[in-house]
Amino acid sequence: MKDSIKLSFLDTYKEYNKDDNIIVNTLRRIADVEWSDSPDYILYSVFSDDNLLADLFAVRIFYTGENLAPDFNLCDYAIASEKISFGDRYFRLPFYYRGEKRCRLMENRAERIAKNPEGVDFTDRKFCNFIYSNGSANHIREDFFHYLSENYRQVDSGGQYLNNIGGPCREKFSFQKQYKFTIAFENTSHPGYTTEKIVDAFAADTIPVYWGDPCIAETFDPGSFILVKGEEDFPEALEKIKRLDRDPAAYMEMLGKNPLLREEDRYDETVRRLEDFLRNILSQPKEKAYRRNMEYWGKIYRERQVAYAKALRFKKKYVNPVSGVVRKVIPKRNGK
Repeated sequence: MKDSIKLSFLDTYKEYNKDDNIIVNTLRRIADVEWSDSPDYILYSVFSDDNLLADLFAVRIFYTGENLAPDFNLCDYAIASEKISFGDRYFRLPFYYRGEKRCRLMENRAERIAKNPEGVDFTDRKFCNFIYSNGSANHIREDFFHYLSENYRQVDSGGQYLNNIGGPCREKFSFQKQYKFTIAFENTSHPGYTTEKIVDAFAADTIPVYWGDPCIAETFDPGSFILVKGEEDFPEALEKIKRLDRDPAAYMEMLGKNPLLREEDRYDETVRRLEDFLRNILSQPKEKAYRRNMEYWGKIYRERQVAYAKALRFKKKYVNPVSGVVRKVIPKRNGK
């Protein structure tokens, strides 16, 4: 019989399913999860600061798919996208692993293209798609969309942003499958920060044109997609796209490559390693599982963060618990 653990999952966004996600589902392989307001373990993310006001003595595990680094002064363990090593305290899990189905389609892409049971003519599809709703990302994404459209062929924008097909597409995956290429640019660029954008393109059997994680070629075969490192690469990327678009044999050669370079990055293997990481945390007596510094400067640092979180919540002035300096709090993230 599995042990039972008392768990809270704090600071997620409103639509996030706390009961069905890769972290909690993996935890359930190890222990029976009991949701509790008095937890022994706290999972928390970045969309509020409630974790700071929760039980200090719960073992704290930070988790985010956003482009943020863990603060190991506040958490015992962390799961994020940063390419770092930190003993048994850190596990790298890029955002795209949230989509199991897309990961498996991406992993089986080369075999699927080779067999082509539906008899699809992959070279006789529409040109290129662009699906985004966020217009506040790095300007390079919009710049490339216009550059490719103006210097070669129109890119079809099926999202809310820059839509040019008469309205948003109903479903991203089926829309992408109609196209030979996908503009798969991240919102921001940072080492290790890889979202679902390139994986969704691979899964939909298109060729991704990618900008974002500068370390992307350490995970995905650079021969399976078109990499844009910066605006200076626009002309070269354009020529590659033109060549592939006009040469069916060259296009199919790239489309048929296996995207992943290493077996350890496959979905099942990643979940197995995540299970080992979580099992290590749960296998220790609670008092031995703490990793953050809870004395002197560690305590001072935490008290500052807690005081600021309280000031934000109750819209009071922030009083530094060490120096006594008083200052106004900044607005909350949503501007209210």
